[in-house]
Amino acid sequence: MKIGIMQGRLLPKIKNQFQAFPGKNWQDEFITASNISLDLIEFIFDIDDDIPNPLSTEQGINNIKDIVHKSGVEVRSICADYFMKFPFYNNENHNVIDVMNKLIVSSNKINVKEIVLPCIDSSSLNSDFKKLELIKNINSVKQLLEKYQITLCIETDLSPDKNNDIISDIGSSFIKLNYDTGNSASLGYEAKDELLLNSNLISSYHIKDRKFNSHSVLLGEGDYDFDIFIDMVSKKIICPEYIIFQVFRDNEGIEIFKKQLNWFNKKIINLHSD
Repeated sequence: MKIGIMQGRLLPKIKNQFQAFPGKNWQDEFITASNISLDLIEFIFDIDDDIPNPLSTEQGINNIKDIVHKSGVEVRSICADYFMKFPFYNNENHNVIDVMNKLIVSSNKINVKEIVLPCIDSSSLNSDFKKLELIKNINSVKQLLEKYQITLCIETDLSPDKNNDIISDIGSSFIKLNYDTGNSASLGYEAKDELLLNSNLISSYHIKDRKFNSHSVLLGEGDYDFDIFIDMVSKKIICPEYIIFQVFRDNEGIEIFKKQLNWFNKKIINLHSD
């Protein structure tokens, strides 16, 4: 199982944001990730005030290829935070389908295998209308996903059975779920129930911890039961090819990340030795 990190978590905060494309210094993070033996960085696709997102230009795509080759750190997945601002179920003011099609083409050029589509918080699927519009728009890009064999992983705040229904309604092996441990804890879902019901539908995993109905905290200080997660991995009930640490951060990022990575690795060792 490869281990990666959400883009920007090893660099100082940008404009005091918890998660954002890290701006002009984005390439530096690949070298830092390599130095601490990380395998992957999940790239963020969003709008940045300072520079165009590298995924949106040919030169940017070439720059990604160059730093991947130089560092040995891959871009396996993309977190499409753009669609937090412009939800994928709303195509009135922004052509979200066109944006997604272009992102899929760019993703193929750098060998990305998963695109995470956030449907939480401001883009939550909190009505049947939004769910139906989401399914309709995903059906519009499904053929291109299948052509390039890229999986679209929907991240929602819905219950496991409702997630199951959405994936079933779309009916494509290239439409799956993203599972976020911290969001699960914050929403009060039972990890074992979620993972058992959706195990064959999850293609992307974000690792963080949160208190119930609250914000992110250090791994182990929130309400997510990582023993269940690790046990299910060890028993091959879930089989992540990789996991992305989207963990709590401070203003700088790197030391607090290393502390949490060590905690997680010790948790794996301790559970296996019991």
